[in-house]
Amino acid sequence: MTSFMRKSRHPFRTAIAAVAVIAAGLTGSAVPAVAAPAPPAPVGLSRAGLARLLGNPAPAAKVSAAAAPSGLTCPETISLRSLASNLYVTTEAGVRDNTMGLLRARSATVGAWEKIQVCYDLNGSDTVAYLVPTVPLNGQQRPVTAVLDGSPDIGNRLQARDTNYGPWEQFLMGQGPGYVYLFSFANRNYVSAELGFGGNFNGMLRARASTVGPWEKFAIARA
Repeated sequence: MTSFMRKSRHPFRTAIAAVAVIAAGLTGSAVPAVAAPAPPAPVGLSRAGLARLLGNPAPAAKVSAAAAPSGLTCPETISLRSLASNLYVTTEAGVRDNTMGLLRARSATVGAWEKIQVCYDLNGSDTVAYLVPTVPLNGQQRPVTAVLDGSPDIGNRLQARDTNYGPWEQFLMGQGPGYVYLFSFANRNYVSAELGFGGNFNGMLRARASTVGPWEKFAIARA
């Protein structure tokens, strides 16, 4: 009988591989696949690009009252409005529980709680932004964090709660036709306004979407 199998240079390795394949077939398990690389971040707005989008030359760079770290500049103060609900993003400063600093699309007008400074690290990327609400929380301004604590339903929430400027505080602001979106570098997800939630969590911002849809689109203006 003619053999269609080439003689292996390593018969022992071949036998082990064959056993592994047979065992996988008998157990119904598959050979583990190599994890795919993380998708690239979308193209974000630079400081100059954000200034052009807002319609006027950027004002003189100013450091926020948060005593921002050395090298951080905050040239813009903005408001964000959810296009899905037509409500402005608010930083919840009037509570004293663990929801203090939570970001929610829930206000019909722009006041002190709806103003956010956009800050950039002069020593880093021109498109990586830190979002710092202007309203003080426990006596000082705090950057927005994507809280990746695994909490059911409210995990990945956007909350101004820490004083660190690290990976969980880094966002990219991108532009689409007639809207902007936010992309979190903490988990590489887009930011959604949770309009399906009720009560005090309605409109909560969460970094949890893999694509940009209606709940991920915002209008932006200088505040």
